[in-house]
Amino acid sequence: MRMRLLLWTSLFGLVACGPPDPKEKPQIFTDRTKLGFNQEFNSGTFIGTTTFNTLLIRNDGVEDLVLSGVVVAGNKFTKTGGPDLTTLPYKKSTVVEVSFVPTQTQLYGGTLTIQSNAENSATVTIELSGCGVDPAHVDLSYCKKAADF
Repeated sequence: MRMRLLLWTSLFGLVACGPPDPKEKPQIFTDRTKLGFNQEFNSGTFIGTTTFNTLLIRNDGVEDLVLSGVVVAGNKFTKTGGPDLTTLPYKKSTVVEVSFVPTQTQLYGGTLTIQSNAENSATVTIELSGCGVDPAHVDLSYCKKAADF
């Protein structure tokens, strides 16, 4: 009996409290902090081919999140899709696509920088990392030196 009462009391407490209130000010959320272009699978990208990664950006605040800039920096990385400027209402999201085209057998690095009016982080920097692989001589030993994914 006591266990049943404790269970009902716990359930009632959860229902009465409900989910936490969302923040009023814009809050930026990204689904990842790094884009690895196949490195997360202990692999790389063949020289001369293109691989793509996407990043989800969402507003977790009640007020509109205004993205004022989405910029890619780094050799062989290019923003190929998604907005540079946009407004995201509460719980709405957008996707940014970045491509990677290696030209040599080496590690490459770069950044994707998002500027916004978010209260939690006005500037978000996503690390970009890719590894060029020679298709005639597949050696991934130098790819393993990249950041963990």
